[in-house]
Amino acid sequence: MAKKKSLKQQAQSLIRSKMNKNDTQSKETVGNFKQLKSIRSKNEVILAITKIAKDLGVERLKHITKEKAEEYLKNSKDGYASQKSIDRNRRALSIALGHDLKRVIAISEQKLSTRAYASNQIKEITNSMNDRNSLAVRIAHNAGLRAHELITLKKINEGEKTKTRTWDQKRFVGREGVTYLVTGKGGLTREVMLSKSLSNELEDRRLSSPKTTMDRGVNYLQRYDIGGGNALSASFTRASQRSLTFSHGLHGVRHRYAQERLDEIKDALKVNHDIARDILAQELGHFRGDITEVYLR
Repeated sequence: MAKKKSLKQQAQSLIRSKMNKNDTQSKETVGNFKQLKSIRSKNEVILAITKIAKDLGVERLKHITKEKAEEYLKNSKDGYASQKSIDRNRRALSIALGHDLKRVIAISEQKLSTRAYASNQIKEITNSMNDRNSLAVRIAHNAGLRAHELITLKKINEGEKTKTRTWDQKRFVGREGVTYLVTGKGGLTREVMLSKSLSNELEDRRLSSPKTTMDRGVNYLQRYDIGGGNALSASFTRASQRSLTFSHGLHGVRHRYAQERLDEIKDALKVNHDIARDILAQELGHFRGDITEVYLR
């Protein structure tokens, strides 16, 4: 029985076949990126495809669908990746799929500086939403959740946080509440904390049995009847425009959480900015201070 190829070996084979195909063609083929000629360029794409496949949790490159690829690029943007990084990933995914994916534009510095909502603005927005979506947004604000993570909420005894990470025990310092689990980018499962009152509201909306919910081409197991994912993001944008005449998007609620929590951590532990930021990064599911810094502008 042949040994299964590693993701890197699969990427190497894929690039080799693409380059050979280009050598026999007189004009560019969609997704093949004819300019991929140097050893350096080839290795960059191989490494990018390998990392993306690992992030997506697939064992075979053929399991990367167009929908998963587009979601990955959007998540890169939402994670404030540079334009160079997004373009590199788009190039690698386009090659892997044989399909020229649409270019995703990185969030500009100007947009980054105005993303966070004020707490009173979030209250105005949620007051104009239905109960199901209002609760979801209030939970996102209280726990710093991404839109799709709301779908994955589950009790602490229904799973476990990712074991391959080293978690800081100072997470949630200065807060009291109920701990839940969510699964975010790259399949990272982390603990989040909800206030007792929000936990009570959430449990009132617990489903009799979990249901499968699809968001942006990905299936999730949902245990609570609350909004989440792309549908909630769209609803939030409409509510924000109605209430405030503008919208920073649902991610702006996560920015507010980050800014509030940084001050709470500093005050509770009497630590400097960098230490507080790194603790906050784990609460947000980043583990990277540079990304977290963007939320603090």
